[in-house]
Amino acid sequence: MKLKDTGEEVTIVKWQYVKNMKRYSYIVKEHPGTFFFEEEFQTQ
Repeated sequence: MKLKDTGEEVTIVKWQYVKNMKRYSYIVKEHPGTFFFEEEFQTQ
């Protein structure tokens, strides 16, 4: 997957559903201290 902002190729290591926000959050190997939502990734 790639991040929209930087185009950086990343690897998802953990994901979880955030019930109160009704969407998924993801932690990537390259930035373990930051989480991302699905709209922050590029689709192909």
